[in-house]
Amino acid sequence: MIKKKISIIFFHGLAGNKFHFDKKENYLKGYSKISYNLLGFGNNKGKISLKKPIINQQFIFLKKKIVKESSDLVFVFHSLSTVFLPLFLSDTYFKKKISKIILIEGDVSKNQLQWSERISNMTKRDFENYIHKFKSNHLKVMKMQLVKKHHNKLKLYSSGFKFFNTSVLRKFSKESVKIIKSNLVLKAIKKTKIKKLLIISKLNKALYSKELRKYFNKVCIIKDSGHFPMIDSPKSTYGSIEKFIK
Repeated sequence: MIKKKISIIFFHGLAGNKFHFDKKENYLKGYSKISYNLLGFGNNKGKISLKKPIINQQFIFLKKKIVKESSDLVFVFHSLSTVFLPLFLSDTYFKKKISKIILIEGDVSKNQLQWSERISNMTKRDFENYIHKFKSNHLKVMKMQLVKKHHNKLKLYSSGFKFFNTSVLRKFSKESVKIIKSNLVLKAIKKTKIKKLLIISKLNKALYSKELRKYFNKVCIIKDSGHFPMIDSPKSTYGSIEKFIK
């Protein structure tokens, strides 16, 4: 039986994929749990134009998928997927349907833009060379994001890093950095009355100031975790989500 008729929607970050949320199936029992690969990421080879804003196209794709859900919605954003938050909160339909908002290591201000800002400022040639190395060394990249004792999970969760459209990623990163720097995400978080949970790792908690944290109804700091708490510490991460949405 589905509890409270709630659908929990998970959004992956830049260069990520829906498989980063695979462990959700072992937790949040009784809830409908859904995640999608964005256009150009993972196995999603849907049409997307580089001549139009990438984030708007992704939003239209997501909206068409999510409106099929008849239940109330809980949105879970990881990392840079927070750029969709202003679009959802300005949409008449979603403003009424979203019951809770959860950010997992979510990018809200320029303090969290270290990697995405760096790649967005690269020339096309430098970016392509960097991404080639990125895909070739995806295990090493993921190793930097997981705490040491969880390195045994590398192969399972890093493989998705090899599968994304490089051109889409480059344009996505540029648009995303611009949105975060313009404070659109932060303004949306401040303005909405929907209850909000921030989940951050102990490793990166310094990136989230006390000033920023006060805009959330609850903040959970996950120990023994890097940028992917849902992989490093799934029990603590999904447990925090369940307590918040009950």
